[in-house]
Amino acid sequence: MSVRFLSPLFLLLLLISGCSPVQVSYDVDPDIDFSGIRTYGWIDNRVADDRLRENPLLRKRIVAAIDRYLQQRGYRRVDPARADILITIYAASREKMRLTSRPATGAYYGPGYAPYWSRGYDRLDVHYYTEGTLGIDIVDGRRRELIWRGLGTGIIQRYSNQKKMQQQIDTYVTEILQHFPPGPAAENRGG
Repeated sequence: MSVRFLSPLFLLLLLISGCSPVQVSYDVDPDIDFSGIRTYGWIDNRVADDRLRENPLLRKRIVAAIDRYLQQRGYRRVDPARADILITIYAASREKMRLTSRPATGAYYGPGYAPYWSRGYDRLDVHYYTEGTLGIDIVDGRRRELIWRGLGTGIIQRYSNQKKMQQQIDTYVTEILQHFPPGPAAENRGG
């Protein structure tokens, strides 16, 4: 194969692999040194309309996914009173509507007839879906101040297969937490 052929193919693979079902945003306290963080603990959130309160089994799956992710990167879960950082999670959802317009196909000869060079009538498709956001907050264990927040937003799927549901949860957690910790500490831990 020539180099000419490999470059567009490689670019296409990068574009495909770069697409994610989760849109992530995060914010960080720039004055915090994350390099000394070794332990974490869990605390409850104070979000009034947290959707995870309605589904404790889903919350339990998300906590387990975050635990696996952090422990694979060398962090150790301890009692919250002794933890370097404290983690809390919450979720929100909202119903959304997407409109797509496309040209009608076929010929139409009736009232409102347009000449052949006209596009004619458009077809409007309406799609309803539920968008969900998972929030992961990281709080300084001593000062009890927020130092990092990650949000992942995507379309909520309904699963009858628990394995597929766990894969989706793992995707959300990975996409969000790959930005923690920020800076050189992330590079050292492979994050």
